[in-house]
This record gives sequence, C-alpha cells and structure tokens, in this order.
Amino acid sequence: MTKIGSEYDVATVLESLDTARWPEVREAIRKGGTGYAFGPELDFGDAPEGGDSEAEYIFNEATEIAGTNRLMRQVARSLHGNLDEALRRIKAAQRNVQELRDLGDIEFLEGNGDVELFLKDAARMLRAAQEMKHTDETGEMR
Repeated sequence: MTKIGSEYDVATVLESLDTARWPEVREAIRKGGTGYAFGPELDFGDAPEGGDSEAEYIFNEATEIAGTNRLMRQVARSLHGNLDEALRRIKAAQRNVQELRDLGDIEFLEGNGDVELFLKDAARMLRAAQEMKHTDETGEMR
C-alpha cells in the first residue's frame, strides 16, 4: 500500500490520471482511507483534521504542483526539440560550406576558415548542452 502523505504525493497521483478523474482524488483526500477505483493501492490516511477546507487546500496545492510539472515537461520537450533543430541547421550550414568549397569559393578552398571552425564548435556545444539536460526528449527526468 502506497501512503499518500503530502500534496506532492497527491500531485503525482493527479499527473497519472485523466483530469476527468481528479474530482475522485479530491473526494479521496476529503474522506481518507483506501479502496478508490483510480488507485486501489493508495492509502490517503486519515481525513484531514481541518475538514473539507483543509482537503480543498491540499487538493488545490496538488493541482498547482501537477500543472507546474506538466508545463515543465512541455518546456523541456520544446528545449530538446529546439536543440535538435539547431543541430540540424548547423549540419545544413556545414553542407553549404562544402558546396561553396566544391564550387571553388576561395574562402573555403583551404578548409580552415573561421566559419567552419565556428560551426564545428557550435555543433559540439549543442551536443554537450543536449547531454547536460536532466530530461529526455519526452520531458521526463533521465
């Protein structure tokens, strides 16, 4: 049996459910105990001492935490995508440099131009940034 002991625990439960089932969680907080259809293995403990108002406070805090966590995952997914897109753009720029070299552009014929060096450095830094993130492409913690 998993003990639900804080609004953070409730937020975790909320994140695992469709929002249509959230009122069931509110009721579980209010009543306490076990045996709820959305999570038979969950133990909400005793009903809050402060009654319905404390239960509502816990639920509201948990929904705010769950909402913030959802937004953080969305932004983390966006960051991952933007870093990937930046890497794709750098690779395209590197192909452009090669094409210019193939066409005889004097700046790129010797293969040691600053543009190429900066593009290599940028790609290396973006790959490092991608690895430094604590989330994966879905926005979940690694």
